[in-house]
Amino acid sequence: MTLSVVNVQGTIEVRDLESLPGADAAHDPIVVELLAADVMPKDRQTARGQVRIQLPPFFVAGSQAVAVDEHGSRYFVRASIDAGGGLRDGVYAERFVAESHWLVPLPESLDAVVAAAGGATMVDALYAVDDLAELRAGETVLVLGATSGVGAAAVDIALLRGCPVVAATRDPQAYIKLMGERDGVTVVANSEIPEGTRAATQRRGADVIVDTVGGELTALGLKATAPRARQVVLGYLAGFDSTIKVTDLIVTESRLIGMNAGTVPAQRQRQLVAAALELLAAGVHRPAPITIRPLSEGVDALLGEVPTGRTVLVGPAYNGS
Repeated sequence: MTLSVVNVQGTIEVRDLESLPGADAAHDPIVVELLAADVMPKDRQTARGQVRIQLPPFFVAGSQAVAVDEHGSRYFVRASIDAGGGLRDGVYAERFVAESHWLVPLPESLDAVVAAAGGATMVDALYAVDDLAELRAGETVLVLGATSGVGAAAVDIALLRGCPVVAATRDPQAYIKLMGERDGVTVVANSEIPEGTRAATQRRGADVIVDTVGGELTALGLKATAPRARQVVLGYLAGFDSTIKVTDLIVTESRLIGMNAGTVPAQRQRQLVAAALELLAAGVHRPAPITIRPLSEGVDALLGEVPTGRTVLVGPAYNGS
């Protein structure tokens, strides 16, 4: 029997399954035990019926995790690149079958919970900043939704690249209390994004915008751009719709770039995961705060109140490292 968090025709349950999740879909199978799994926004959205794809009537939830094999080797596991593992069984299970080619070894010094909480967000931030925006040293980066997992990771990656950052958030004081005051980071309220960004850049504007929020903040970000800026939109926490003025793109010759991590070739995905894990091990970014919950509380983790920071489900095999 394998304790698992499953989606049964739109209802989230914890069940003991007789068969191992993922066995039917794995091409190069390897059985692993769950150490820690991040509760990602897309997993919550899938559980709450907020995704716009047709889901199977029964599947194990969970997109990405850290797991251990029978030899004690630890891996970052990307079970599916689709919403919430919806097109194949996910990783919210004590034991499951993974595909060997999606296993990326963890650095020895990296804690499994930190890897689970920060791995996926670092991957998305790296892809947005490096691959899509093609950030160059010295450029200013505006991060919309700087307290989100990807937003916080993007701030740290931009600083690592030698770039000043404007961090936009609903509550600047709460952000500073959580993240601390940092050299190279100017914090502005969402309502003051254009004015605050231009004040921080001697009126020039931001060269790169990492937009994790969507909605009307996307339009505000476009009003804060420097000439030939690149705005990468990768989230829609503020909604799907935005009133964008075409002239805001034309005047500055800016680019608005949509991000879909599911289109990234497999080899590049593995490269991004490996790079993210190395940066986490080096302390470049540490997701905070992290709420740890047992796998048996997966229903509440998906459907209950969303805490600040990241929520990680741990399996019986997790021993605190």
